[in-house]
Amino acid sequence: MRIIHVVFGDPASSRLRAFFRKEKQNSTNGIFCFKDDLSIGPIKNLDSPQGNLSRVNYLKNIHLERNGDSPLMLDQSDIGIEALRSFNFGKYDKVVVWHGNNIQEKLLLYLVCALLPNENLYEAAISEAVEQHGYTPIRLAECNISSLTTLLSSISPIDSNKKQAYKKEWEKSSQSDKLVRILSQEKITEVDESYYDSFILSDCTEDLTPASQVVWNVMGRCGQSIADAFLKYRVKRLVKRNEIYDCGGLLSLSNLA
Repeated sequence: MRIIHVVFGDPASSRLRAFFRKEKQNSTNGIFCFKDDLSIGPIKNLDSPQGNLSRVNYLKNIHLERNGDSPLMLDQSDIGIEALRSFNFGKYDKVVVWHGNNIQEKLLLYLVCALLPNENLYEAAISEAVEQHGYTPIRLAECNISSLTTLLSSISPIDSNKKQAYKKEWEKSSQSDKLVRILSQEKITEVDESYYDSFILSDCTEDLTPASQVVWNVMGRCGQSIADAFLKYRVKRLVKRNEIYDCGGLLSLSNLA
């Protein structure tokens, strides 16, 4: 039996690939790594060239805001929805989507059910199946080897009712014009791009604080799975609006107050 595992991000892909290599299961288990963070940026009309271009332009603008003129290599055909749409899943007996209690993996699960309704879909629900030393992982990349063994034995089929429900969740999110999505009480909520600004501002005081520390503090406090790159972009926006002061210069983001 040939199985393809759909995961979000390089850390998750590397963790699962190492596990299959250790267990000598590489020949029967493939990995499709989806790298586009769907929790940020426009996801409306991604099935159209215009919708896809809108998303690419947004991500490029974030990169330029954060990194100045350094080039961004971004090809949706390699990392995002176009890659998912064009991949030949039909040659596999099972398509397993790994997801935990985080926004990126939930959105990927819903997207897969919307795009691949005719495939033999399964799910590995991380947060429901394993607990490690009193802590429940919220993403695949956090799972240890013993947890992965447990998860593989608990993979369950996504029946037609679930497929339809997950598809509707994707349609709901993708019809919104909001630019940020969060997970609140295990439900996806669309919010404004400035959602994380209040967390950033509350971490900036009269004393100078390293920008990297502010970002990591927010990542730890906000209760969401959010990339540091997006938070750095929001920091730059706040500096430009003079809501926080960067004593190291706008591009360096060394110390904030």
